[in-house]
Amino acid sequence: MKLFRKKEKKTGLGLGGGAVLGAVHLGVLKVLKEKNIKIDCLSGTSIGSFIGALYAFGVDTNQIRDLIVKGYEEAQKMLAE
Repeated sequence: MKLFRKKEKKTGLGLGGGAVLGAVHLGVLKVLKEKNIKIDCLSGTSIGSFIGALYAFGVDTNQIRDLIVKGYEEAQKMLAE
């Protein structure tokens, strides 16, 4: 019986808050996917939790970007009225 077994390494990612960081988060997620780095645990605060939740549900980074851009454009229209 081994007391200390070698376990498979896991990758965790924490995404922070701050609206502009959302673009950075998308870039990091995209590169990790391109490099075939599996994310086992994902957490986030503010915009990071929004992006992390969408990504965890399988939404592609390009789709997330499009959603954010569309939301920004809609907000600008509402503020202009």
